[in-house]
Amino acid sequence: MRIIHFRIAATAACLLAVCTGLSMGAVPVPYVESFNRIADGGSGLPPDWTSPVVGGTYIVGAAYGVEGKGLRTEEADLALAIDGAPSNVWCRIVSKPTPYDDDNGNARPTVDAEEVVAFYIADRATDVLCLKNGENWTDVALPTSYNGGWYTFIVHIKFNSAAEANDGSWDIYSGGSTYLSACSRLNTSGAMALNNGSDTGLSQLSVVGLADIDAVAMAVDHKTPTESRANVVVKTITLPSDNAVQDGFPVQAYALTEEKLQDDDGGQDLLGQDLKRWLVNGAVKVGSTNYIVTDSEWEVSPSAEDVTIPMATGVTLAKTGGGPFACFSDYTTARTAFTINITGGVNATNVTRWNSLSWSGTTPATLAQAGLPGTTNTLPGDLIYMRVVDRMTRLFYKSPMGWTANGVSAFTGQLQPGQGFWYYRNSDSVSRTWSQP
Repeated sequence: MRIIHFRIAATAACLLAVCTGLSMGAVPVPYVESFNRIADGGSGLPPDWTSPVVGGTYIVGAAYGVEGKGLRTEEADLALAIDGAPSNVWCRIVSKPTPYDDDNGNARPTVDAEEVVAFYIADRATDVLCLKNGENWTDVALPTSYNGGWYTFIVHIKFNSAAEANDGSWDIYSGGSTYLSACSRLNTSGAMALNNGSDTGLSQLSVVGLADIDAVAMAVDHKTPTESRANVVVKTITLPSDNAVQDGFPVQAYALTEEKLQDDDGGQDLLGQDLKRWLVNGAVKVGSTNYIVTDSEWEVSPSAEDVTIPMATGVTLAKTGGGPFACFSDYTTARTAFTINITGGVNATNVTRWNSLSWSGTTPATLAQAGLPGTTNTLPGDLIYMRVVDRMTRLFYKSPMGWTANGVSAFTGQLQPGQGFWYYRNSDSVSRTWSQP
């Protein structure tokens, strides 16, 4: 088996490489590691990771991360074996790399034959991001960093497609003010060729040298490998003890109108494809109906055929077993503002006065930021029923403070990207509008 590396080192480039072959003890994809489950300090390895270096130091703590804890490697190598050799795969790693001195492009780092994807930040008068494009290098503007030098890098790797140059290609995404932000494709001129396109799938992810890393995530992609999307947002869903997930997902990442769970009449049904891939075994609850997923396929009854999820419709996901999983939502058209009606009386799901909704933004937002201030269009007796941290909470409107959970102080919590919730409209005839920015 050939070795592959995702290298983030103080004196070397940031490199990601892919090859065929499997390893014992490999982890399945989708995969998520936030390092929050690991005790602070110490020199132990993260679960599922291995190292060929004897006496290497690995420190876990909040000082090295952006999603709670992170991991610092000190002159040590880490490797994560990937099961199944996925051939169309997303990888995210949030890192704080050190720029590489490439003498203004005259001394590029060496990329080994087994490393099919490579990129690094060049230390120049104006730093740039350098991307390996087949046998050449492509330099692009350095994306936005945050929190003092952190970057979110999302790589989409596609192997062995007859329509792609060099029998495989890749795209890289970055940007945003937090690791939760939507990222834009940096290689805007088109997909880049793999450094070595003869392989068929991802088998190992490695970190070499001194680095701070966090929020590692991987997922397979069901879409046609030749597609390159303009934007991508990643949402990590963590299962509570009962295996039910109240949060939904950013529907806006798929369409500006609505998406189907299943469409056997030639439609792309991107949302439905992603949902059944993410869940493997579980269910998607739309309104009051559970649509069951078994072995990544929709059950015949109740049929998911032509079931639509309009913008801002709330959903509940349930997954049978397993741990956290990452949802890579890639889309072409940027999100725009839109307005929906929150109705009284009997709504489309035949539930009197209750409206199943969701925040379709890609970043956390207070109710006011999401376009639901407790003033305009709100009636006394209107209610919001939503998950706050680990429990369901009822909010009610009280003048003049607005939305409150205790009747004493205004509610200041946030809706998470894609979060589903219920809105009770205290009227049989008067709707209110919700304009999501």
